[in-house]
Amino acid sequence: MNEQAGERAGWNWSICLPTRPEDAGKMEMELRGLGTRYLQPRHGVLRWSEELLDIDRLGQPAKQHALLEPPAGTARSLALAPDEVDAVPRYQSSNDAYVLRAGRFVTGGAFIQVKGQRTQQLPAVTMTSTGEIRRWTVSEELRGEVEKKAGVTSGTVMPYARGLLVHIDGWASKGAGLYLQNGNALRKVWCGHGASPAEDPKCGIDAWKFSPDGCKVALLPHQGHGSTVTVLDLCARP
Repeated sequence: MNEQAGERAGWNWSICLPTRPEDAGKMEMELRGLGTRYLQPRHGVLRWSEELLDIDRLGQPAKQHALLEPPAGTARSLALAPDEVDAVPRYQSSNDAYVLRAGRFVTGGAFIQVKGQRTQQLPAVTMTSTGEIRRWTVSEELRGEVEKKAGVTSGTVMPYARGLLVHIDGWASKGAGLYLQNGNALRKVWCGHGASPAEDPKCGIDAWKFSPDGCKVALLPHQGHGSTVTVLDLCARP
């Protein structure tokens, strides 16, 4: 099937999922502003009303609801805002769930501003195929631990098949790297440092990609600090 034929049939080559015919030719970033998020075909779609999308675009805090619409059966209403869901939610087959959005946090006196509100953390958001929502955060104690090591910094929180993966940007000797959160502790699994300053890498990541089951992650370190792709099997670690 060529690309034009696929668009007529409702297949979007950018996200590798079937869509409505009018969305088949749109790129991933174009889909972000729409009121629909496409899931695996057997799970249906997430959809918001145009009224709620207008409120979201104005940056007004509001209690917003999405509809999880399966291919067959009754739609389910979910307390979920459009900005909590990426253009293409990532499905993890190992736990039959979607990572809707990665989380972010900052430490020290820094803050994140969202719709006129200041916060130090935006939770990562996941959803089971049946619509159970969970918001994942890094505890205040762990963020305090990060601040002691790295000072004022920022981090990314990404759910994987068995818990949370936390990336802290910066120099390895200052606590940066990739961690697994285990209860109230963070355990580093990538970007260690040696004894000399020359062996102290900056633990930036230009890109990362998870396996379909959510157990493995491939990392492309920041340019200039190693260009080799690293693959970590997170589920194999104790």
